[in-house]
Order: sequence, then C-alpha cells, then structure tokens
Amino acid sequence: MGVSARVMAQPETNHRLSLHMGAQHITMLDEQATPVLYQGMGPQVALAYEWRAPTHWWQFGLNGGLLRFQPADPEVSFSEPYLSGIAGGLHISYLHLLRENEKSTWMLGASIQEELLVDFEGIGNWPYILGQGGIYAKGRWDYLLTHKHHIGAVISFPMLAWLTDMPYHQIPRVEGRAPDVVSAIRIGTRIPSWDSYQRVDIKLMYEFHFNEKWSFCTHYDWAWFHDAKPHDLWAYQGRLAFGLIHKW
Repeated sequence: MGVSARVMAQPETNHRLSLHMGAQHITMLDEQATPVLYQGMGPQVALAYEWRAPTHWWQFGLNGGLLRFQPADPEVSFSEPYLSGIAGGLHISYLHLLRENEKSTWMLGASIQEELLVDFEGIGNWPYILGQGGIYAKGRWDYLLTHKHHIGAVISFPMLAWLTDMPYHQIPRVEGRAPDVVSAIRIGTRIPSWDSYQRVDIKLMYEFHFNEKWSFCTHYDWAWFHDAKPHDLWAYQGRLAFGLIHKW
C-alpha cells in the first residue's frame, strides 16, 4: 500500500518548530536616495512555527540579520563598510491542500508579511529606511524523493501591498519630534498600485528526515521587487539558510 507524500514528509506530527541560520544578500538601486548601485551582505537567523492538519497548514515566522552595504562599483567608496544595516521581517501564512498523490502535494493560500531595512549610516552616507508589506497569494509544491528526502518550492506575489520607501533625511518631523523610524512609517508609508510596485518571491527547499521527531533542512529564498514612485527603486535579494526542525 502506498503512503502519501504529505504523510511521509511529516509522520504522526502536527507541530513543527524550526531554527535557521545563514547569510543574506541584496542588490539595490534606489534613485530617490542615491544614483549608486549598492550591494549588502551579512548574517541572518530565522525562527518558524508550523501547525499542520490533513487539509491545511498555518505558519508563523520571524527573521532578522545584519547587512554590510557598499557600492557595487569598486572604484566608488564613501566610507569603510561595516554591518550597519538591520534587516528583519515577519510572516503569517495559510495554505490549503489542493491535490496530492504518492509523491507530490500542491497547496494554495495567502500570507501576510512585513520586511524592514534600516541603515542609519551605510547607504551612500545617507540614513535609509525601506519597509515592504502586504497580503500575498501563495502556492507551494512538495515532492518526496525517498522516505527520508523531499524537496519543495514556493512562489508568492502581493495582491495588496504597503510600502515605506524614504531616505531618512527626507522624513518630515511629526509633532515636533526629530525624524525616526516611527515618523518614517507614519508619513512615508503608502499603498502602491500594481503599475508602480511589483514583487515576486521564490523559495526552494530540501529536507532530510533523521526520524519522526527531527529533520535537517536548507532553503534558498529569492525576491525581486521594483517601485516606480517617486523615483525608481530596483532590487533583488537572496537568503541561504540551514536549520533543524523539531516535530511533535
């Protein structure tokens, strides 16, 4: 008798807690802040909790890390680069089972996510804040290679987005206080339309099951986004992480 991919991927468990560590990279050109193409690299850590049922799946995640920004052109330099950028995010997602067979499962759902990048010193000597959030459509595919190995992929894109994209020196004062992250979010946040803001997220995953309680996993997250207002922002980012999953 065959065993479904969903059951084999998670035998007799409904809860999963995972800790991931790795590195992140972002390449960004924000013509509102600076005409220089920047690259940022640094470490990251993520924590996720998942609750699974036979036909649906909830996931809650937090991630954070540091970035060292410097111009992509080695002939351009403003100061000695160091880990001055702080990047973090959270997401909540729901997926519903569409179809499964002996090897594969297909799921469709939605997620709410928010990402924030703050660098008060490192981007062209201009303090900088970039926030991205929204309600995303999300699809997932899992494939069971063997009883212990399986791979998967996730793709998502925003249906409704909110964006904070404003260099720190342009953030207006609010109620007489000096510009800060709070004033950036209150004054600099807007809801962009599809013709001004686009984003695509793709995630590739591999998991090795030691036993019914523990797994090793690795994944690569890639995102591309573009904001056309008030001036073009082009960027793509990648995150490579390795971690452990505890199931119960």
